[in-house]
This record gives sequence, C-alpha cells and structure tokens, in this order.
Amino acid sequence: MAATARMLPKLGRASYLGDRALGVPDAGAAAVAVWLRALAGPWPGRPPA
Repeated sequence: MAATARMLPKLGRASYLGDRALGVPDAGAAAVAVWLRALAGPWPGRPPA
C-alpha cells in the first residue's frame, strides 16, 4: 500500500490532483488491504494450517 504513494494517479478523483497526490497512499488500496487482512484471519471452525 505504501508503494501507491509514489505512483501518479491516472483515474478517479485523485487524478485531478496530479503531482499534489504524490506522497499520499491511495485510499482504495488502503481499503483493500484492510479487507484482505480481515479475510486472512482465522476462519471459525477451520483447523489451523
């Protein structure tokens, strides 16, 4: 997710900011990271791997 702070946005609302968006992590990437961390947690009733 931190890598997105070095990327220039090409689509979406952040694209209107241009160079001003550099240094700020992408909000969508942050949301997906939260979702993936939640999915990677233990599943109820499933034995640990």
